[in-house]
Amino acid sequence: MQTRLARRLVELRTVQGWSLEDLERRTRVSRSTSSRIERAVTDPTTTCLAKVCAAYGRTVSGLLAEAEDSP
Repeated sequence: MQTRLARRLVELRTVQGWSLEDLERRTRVSRSTSSRIERAVTDPTTTCLAKVCAAYGRTVSGLLAEAEDSP
């Protein structure tokens, strides 16, 4: 699941055309943390995931469902 969530987060950021710096400005989650999450090196905290989901206009449960349904 961690790898699928990481891939989905990369997809969302790419579709928006955002860099990690852009995401950092929108979420106040550091670039290094976002990078580690997107590489599936670490799991996001609930707080971090909520901030990222808000930036993408998604709910945490919706994002997790999207990741779960992805190949």
